Amino acid sequence: MITSTFGMKHMAKTSFKSFYLTVAVLFLGAPSVALADCYDRGDCETINCWNAAEFDKDGDGYAYVGYAYSEYIDDGFGDDFADLGDRETFTIIENDELPGWTDYGLSFFRLVRRKDRMTCPTGWVKARGDCNDNDPHIHPRQFEVPYNAIDDNCNGLQDEPSFVYNPSGNHNRSTGFDMGFTVNDQEVVDAIESPLVTVRVKITYQDLKDTSASRTQTKSIKNYYSYWGDYKYAEVALSHRTAVRPNTVYRARVQFEKRWVFDTSTYTNVGAPSDWYYTTTTGYGKVNEARNQIVLKAFHQFYESNHHSIIGYQGSHNKDGIRYGADEGENWCAEFYAWVTQSILNGMGHSQYVSDLRAYFSGKRGEILNPTNSQIQTRIKPGDFIGIATDKSDPNKATHASLFLAYDSHLDAVWTLDGNTHGFNETPDINDKKSRRASNEVSVRVRGLDFEYDELEDGTPVTTPLIKTWGKIKYNMVK
Repeated sequence: MITSTFGMKHMAKTSFKSFYLTVAVLFLGAPSVALADCYDRGDCETINCWNAAEFDKDGDGYAYVGYAYSEYIDDGFGDDFADLGDRETFTIIENDELPGWTDYGLSFFRLVRRKDRMTCPTGWVKARGDCNDNDPHIHPRQFEVPYNAIDDNCNGLQDEPSFVYNPSGNHNRSTGFDMGFTVNDQEVVDAIESPLVTVRVKITYQDLKDTSASRTQTKSIKNYYSYWGDYKYAEVALSHRTAVRPNTVYRARVQFEKRWVFDTSTYTNVGAPSDWYYTTTTGYGKVNEARNQIVLKAFHQFYESNHHSIIGYQGSHNKDGIRYGADEGENWCAEFYAWVTQSILNGMGHSQYVSDLRAYFSGKRGEILNPTNSQIQTRIKPGDFIGIATDKSDPNKATHASLFLAYDSHLDAVWTLDGNTHGFNETPDINDKKSRRASNEVSVRVRGLDFEYDELEDGTPVTTPLIKTWGKIKYNMVK
């Protein structure tokens, strides 16, 4: 939900563009007063897009970055990889402005209608992360195709297990949870189905409150069967009465290990490890049960957006935030939080803006303005609403809605689950280096506690607290 503006460095380009645009509108359509005014002020609302002809040759909607992903961010060189500096700036106009203009005509003058602001106009793409620009079936939000020895989803792994999320979780409990996943590696399938091989699963898991500490468990496969033809599905159960805590958000990954049944030597890895699976343990009491339901429901939306491209950018079922009640091209972070919680919280209806969510929590006496670091670290709980600063032109205002997951003491950062935000090819980090930049997905985010919105002449960053408002889920809100 960040709004870009033209700066001084764009003034020459803007004047050039404005001149030819003025000439064009005399012949092709009525000039827009609003557009002319924002050009004069230098504060037009804009988006940035990559040229598909250069960076998305296979037409899958994702600009090419190759495998060495982090090496090609903002390097300033003219290579074949989609750097941030390779994007073109488009000025947003209203849907009814410049009637009769074709998309080609608008694109020539770097204009885009508001309904297309989340995806860019025809011939341009807003997201990056593609690792193979010769195959439209390989891109960062593609599901992993089994047994083909290809990195279908551009996460650097081949035929890794793919987790399956359910809206209500998978046997989640106060001391653990189950995880279900497809087994996509033929070597792993052969090992599981061989009577001469013993297979187990090593689970590595982290509490999001401290991701520096990883714990491991080795488990036998709980369930294993075929479905959807050749797909193989397996489940494992993670449980520990002391190491796994209630009311806590975790992430976990799995690695298959094998050995011959007559061999007492050490197990060896077979197949690739999985990516992270996010979930939560349950708690006790009405409010904690509501929090668990909210977080699990939100993670299922993350799964459908980030892993299957069903929602949001290039959404096969629901483009942009339409599923959550937003119009095409409309920001939908607040609508996402409202949609996830409205079946669980009394009176939570459709909320179009961050201010609507603030009004809901304020009316229930659950809003805390400008929470302290101590409150962020110890009192904000999974499922709570936080309004954060994302607009550098208005840094003291809550302009984005997030669903709180945890404060990470190791990173001194907050984990959130957001609608209408950037997705990632790999685990997100605070510096946002692996972001796909689409601003139109459901994604897990991690952010530092300060929002940098400017810098002094000597390069010193100017910051403000990230979290501007906290909406606390209370007993009187829960259905």
